[in-house]
Amino acid sequence: MPQKKLTNIQWQFVRQSLWVSVTVVTLGAALVFSLWSYTVGLEPLQTWLKHRWEWRIPAFPGWGFVVIMMAVLWLTAGAIGAATGYVFGNLFKKRLEILLQSTMMLERGDLTTRIPNLGDDEIGELGNRLNDMTARFQKQVASLQRLSTHNAELTEQVKQAAILEERHRLARELHDAVSQQLFAISMSMAALKRMLTHRPEKAEQQVELVEEMAAAAQSEMRALLLHLRPAHLEGKSLKHGVEELLRELQDKHALDFKWSIG
Repeated sequence: MPQKKLTNIQWQFVRQSLWVSVTVVTLGAALVFSLWSYTVGLEPLQTWLKHRWEWRIPAFPGWGFVVIMMAVLWLTAGAIGAATGYVFGNLFKKRLEILLQSTMMLERGDLTTRIPNLGDDEIGELGNRLNDMTARFQKQVASLQRLSTHNAELTEQVKQAAILEERHRLARELHDAVSQQLFAISMSMAALKRMLTHRPEKAEQQVELVEEMAAAAQSEMRALLLHLRPAHLEGKSLKHGVEELLRELQDKHALDFKWSIG
């Protein structure tokens, strides 16, 4: 479709040039033949020409000669006009084709495309304006790409900072809860060794205490593991996700409770 339009433009040049040439020749020939037929009968003018240059206006040959001459002039003017229109139309079409191909490449996203110099007229000015606009778009795209890269880097930094903060928090919780429980168990086991030697009757109570502390440490570890591995909720409804989380809490913390989610 674009090529057809450019071809029409070329033939418009041919038609317009042909029409202008034939019109000019027709008007000029009509004027010449009219003056010829009028002045040939002016005897004072003929006498003056004879006296001045020894020349007389020849007799008007008649309208048959006019018709033949007009046909010859029309054919000649038509051929010259058509050839001139075709040449200039072809040059104009080639410039528009360059402009069209460049704009199509820009439409496909190739912002490195630049329109060559198309002259100093309006088409050349249009090409220069498009080049300036493309250069501005290219700078804006490069700026957006840099901004996108910077945002991605900031997102990654925030993610890494969140991971590091979570690690620090877990380390604090391990130290505050599990590590203290393990230290207490270690101290109780050392005391249990002495009780087995000196006070065996108290050893059973110490064993129960160690079991309670071990259970508490295990509960703390389960809570941390549950926090590290939350329930998988992708593709599930809120109700199913909450029920799965409650069942996991019940299993890991030895809890016995019932729930009802509407």
